[in-house]
Amino acid sequence: MSLSTQVVIESGKIPFAGLSPCDGDVEIDRVIAEDIDIPRYPEQSLKEIIELLPRAERRRVEINNSFIAGNGIVDTDSVQAQVEEAESMGADMEAFPSESDGSVFDVGRQDPTQHAHDVAAIVDPRREALAALGQPVDYHWQIGGGDYAIVNPTDWYYKAHQTLEKHGERKPIGWVEFGDYGGAVDLYVLLPSQRFMPVGVDDGDREPVYLGFHSGYRFDGSRSLDYELFGYDLEQGVGYWGLGQRKSQPHRGDVMSYAGDWWENGYEDIQEATSIDGDLLSAINDASDLKLDFGGDDTWSPAEFVEHVGLPTTYAEEIADRALEMAGDPDLVSIWNFYININAIIDNVYSGENKSRNSMTFQGYTRTARKLLQNPEQEINRARRSYAEEAEGESVPDSQRTLGESVDDIASVVQDESELSDVERMTVTKEVQKRLGESNP
Repeated sequence: MSLSTQVVIESGKIPFAGLSPCDGDVEIDRVIAEDIDIPRYPEQSLKEIIELLPRAERRRVEINNSFIAGNGIVDTDSVQAQVEEAESMGADMEAFPSESDGSVFDVGRQDPTQHAHDVAAIVDPRREALAALGQPVDYHWQIGGGDYAIVNPTDWYYKAHQTLEKHGERKPIGWVEFGDYGGAVDLYVLLPSQRFMPVGVDDGDREPVYLGFHSGYRFDGSRSLDYELFGYDLEQGVGYWGLGQRKSQPHRGDVMSYAGDWWENGYEDIQEATSIDGDLLSAINDASDLKLDFGGDDTWSPAEFVEHVGLPTTYAEEIADRALEMAGDPDLVSIWNFYININAIIDNVYSGENKSRNSMTFQGYTRTARKLLQNPEQEINRARRSYAEEAEGESVPDSQRTLGESVDDIASVVQDESELSDVERMTVTKEVQKRLGESNP
């Protein structure tokens, strides 16, 4: 598929291998290619994928007045019909000023378009040009017209390309998932040079985990430019979300002035995560050592544990079944095992048409997995309290909850603010206000 053809596709997934066209054939590992359903030798490099993204320009939004023809002639009959309806509701047309000494309807030619106040649009000139030739492609996206700063995706991700080039990363692999003709994008970049083995596993016995990043945006304003560590486990054949804090860059100010530093910090996060003494490997080591004994004093099952950690019942059974199969021992299951299989199931559920890994629900599940990995004892205790309340029938009605209990619940809703888009912040704010209101009637 040529680049020009890909520009006019509404949604899809395009793989890449290599940093630039000059890097030659770079192979995608068979496990990844089969799991993601992409070829092992893609035609494009990361640089060529970036060039596919919209080249954003800011445009004014204008409204066509339906009572004025394109040549400026006013449809006075239709106007008078509307006026008569307005007069029947108490409007006095005689009070309206006239441009001449004649009737208010004698206005001559008028401009059929008017600028929409406080509204602007993002336009991609390449797609606009194709639309002018009759190609079925959308080329504009409406945005707020206030302090919304348009960030050109090609410029933004060229900074990521430059950072990888600076550090000698010539063989990145990955794919881009896009919708709305490039108005919504998820970019997955894996760096085979930045790999790690889970602590305590011999190199000869296990395939590595590749590390990289997942980044994306939405022109509709529901998602800021963001970045988070992303890994792929070649041994388990599963992608890992939530390996680190998700960073978000709002569309405000002169974003490009510090884009280089932003991506440099992101690359440093990857290097730190693959360091043997880094926080990520330490967390994985602790999660591997920490095992839940389902044959001990706790009476819950693995599926009930997963449910009370925060996953829906519909997923909990499948996650538990996979975890038990991997564990070998029906009574002892490690937290790392649960983390792997939470990622595997939610990734599978949110693959395919009409499924968005960008949704707040999916992001919430990945945050649940991350909290379990990074703060396992805290999450186990929270789940244990939730299970005990349910088992003993001691769930407290919302109207009788104390402020302290409500604040505990809010902690399960509120995440690091830097991870949230503006829309997510509004949703969380409403949820916090709702819960605090319930606790203080």
